[in-house]
Amino acid sequence: MTNADAPQTRRSAFVWAWAAPGTLFFALLFLNFANNGYLLVLFPLAFAFLADRLSTFVSSPGRRPVRWATVAAGIAANVLFFFCAPVCCSYRGVREFDKSLTPLTRDFEDNLNPEIALIGASTRTFSAIAMPATTCASSPCNSRR
Repeated sequence: MTNADAPQTRRSAFVWAWAAPGTLFFALLFLNFANNGYLLVLFPLAFAFLADRLSTFVSSPGRRPVRWATVAAGIAANVLFFFCAPVCCSYRGVREFDKSLTPLTRDFEDNLNPEIALIGASTRTFSAIAMPATTCASSPCNSRR
């Protein structure tokens, strides 16, 4: 191995160290759309890889107008998918989810005292509890004794 190859080898090792655990964890344990938030740790790596491939594709010699037209068509298809597809990651899916949360947030606002309430959330549920006046979840604690 030459000195010129050393940075590439280190970069490859870094990419594998980043991608392998997250990919294996998601693929073997949580292959379920309800748990797709675990993929967020892999998105920066995937987008960096795609950006590199896209840059190589566009900057290759010859037929540049065709290459740029292909990129523009891909962008247009992505935008069209986001605004029109009936899936949870589309504009429609996000809006419907937000609408379903409106009654819940109104209920929290109407029935909880913000000075003593703690709201918790997970990927599946929301909950709220009223804490005793001497308990504080944030700092500094202004307890009423």
